[in-house]
Amino acid sequence: FFADLSPTLRPQAPLDSHMLGFGMPSLSLVNGLALAFISHYNGCKYYRELEGHTPARLSKCTAFAMGICVVVFGATMWAGFHTFGTNADSVILKNYSEHDTLANVARVGMGLSIVASFPLMFSGLREAVVTLLKSADPMKSADWDLVWKQDALSLFMLAILTGLALVIQDAGVVVGLVGAICGSAVNYMVPC
Repeated sequence: FFADLSPTLRPQAPLDSHMLGFGMPSLSLVNGLALAFISHYNGCKYYRELEGHTPARLSKCTAFAMGICVVVFGATMWAGFHTFGTNADSVILKNYSEHDTLANVARVGMGLSIVASFPLMFSGLREAVVTLLKSADPMKSADWDLVWKQDALSLFMLAILTGLALVIQDAGVVVGLVGAICGSAVNYMVPC
């Protein structure tokens, strides 16, 4: 599979202790981590739907789930860097050959993961936009409770998101921008 890869995606061992170095390129990692752990937009919904919900129970469940995510993300980053070194792409599956069966299975798994998680993320987006529209014009806030208006808004937002998905080819750009722009806002400024 090595010959299938472009030289910029082939394994490249760093010449120094790059694994522990921190610099400007490391900021893309920070953006990715900010995006990976943003779940605030559905926090209230998760709390309402948690069986026997109490703040302590939500904290315990959240800490357990985020702990598992930290371990999985850390192991993946470690393995990706130790396999491809400084040529590790922001979307690590790009570093694997298109003829690698296991990498293709992982690509299908990532696709299914995105398809399955999209409704959760879109639900939070739609609720936030409806709340914003209600507060922008309080006299017409009851109109946004109408199902057909929310459906029309959903179709409009889906059209915009689909158009962006067709134009943007690098998922790393999206992860970086969303993590950088929205991570701080969602974590620290946007109320629940």
